Amino acid sequence: MIDYETGGRPPRRHASARKTVASTCMLVLVPLLLLSLLALGACSALEDTTAQQEAQANGAGQQQPQSTDETEASTAVGITYTPDYRYADLDTGIRIAYVELGDPSAPPVLFLHGATDSYLSWSQIAPRVADAGYHVIVPELRGHGRSDKPEAGPYTVESHSADIDALLAQLDVEQAHVVGHSLGTFVAQSLAAERPDRVKSLTLIGSAATVEGNPTLDWLLNGDGEWPGINNEQELSDEFLVDWTLSTNGDPAFIEATYQHAKALPVYVWRNIFNGLDGPAADLSKIAVPTQVIWGTEDGFFSRDDEDALISGLGTNPAEVEFIEKPGAGHNTHWEEHADEEISADILRFIDGA
Repeated sequence: MIDYETGGRPPRRHASARKTVASTCMLVLVPLLLLSLLALGACSALEDTTAQQEAQANGAGQQQPQSTDETEASTAVGITYTPDYRYADLDTGIRIAYVELGDPSAPPVLFLHGATDSYLSWSQIAPRVADAGYHVIVPELRGHGRSDKPEAGPYTVESHSADIDALLAQLDVEQAHVVGHSLGTFVAQSLAAERPDRVKSLTLIGSAATVEGNPTLDWLLNGDGEWPGINNEQELSDEFLVDWTLSTNGDPAFIEATYQHAKALPVYVWRNIFNGLDGPAADLSKIAVPTQVIWGTEDGFFSRDDEDALISGLGTNPAEVEFIEKPGAGHNTHWEEHADEEISADILRFIDGA
């Protein structure tokens, strides 16, 4: 999850994360609001690792007990923090957590989140798509959320793709519209290239043809002499995590929840996730489904040149490729303030016609 406000690098404060902020209001008010929420405990935090493991012990594909309020929240259109989690033991050896919304007999839409994210990434969009008449499936990739976090990995794009393929097989989903963000777009590309029968259409938000040679990823992993980089950190500072999860999202509880999730991830998971990104890219020429690429002009991870290379690679196949540029938007395009309704509309318009 890369901060949306930086032009070409992740945020940096003191020695590790001094932030370039879009406006004075955001710089002053949002951090103060976040710190106040932390102090007061006004927002619900994600479950700690022990509680997650206990909840998972109930078995694959089983819903966890919930209060009436939680059940109502999980089906409401808007931000959803307490969805009806299910679990599946995959033949890849991973126990994966996932959320289902909507009518199981409706056309499936699979949402794949970005690095260090979780179901929260889609919590404002998934209910909208489900209410529009789709069967929505939102897995949490290995290492994330309530899914297994094997210390030894692997955390390659290929391993994530194999997990998703195995999950769809368990759910008897033959083919789905696939929507990905950041890391999730590379998993989606891999799935579409190697298992084209699984994918009806692709929507890629904050994507590229490859991360090879990406300066932002290199900085994040190896630092620059001031910030030591994730490969050299034993513990991520709270200032770094606050910067990492700061956004213009309109709901302070969303910011709090994403912060708590990032804070709960062990450093080895951060290392494995981002090192795993730097692997072989999918063969874009194999992708022969309608594809929509959504990119924010202020994306701090991928440039317009990256988008041009992605579109050029996808253009070698016979499928239609549609490119949508979002002026002023950043890498986390779909959860910036008021963006959920607009991005939901983009997704629905595209998959309705695919």
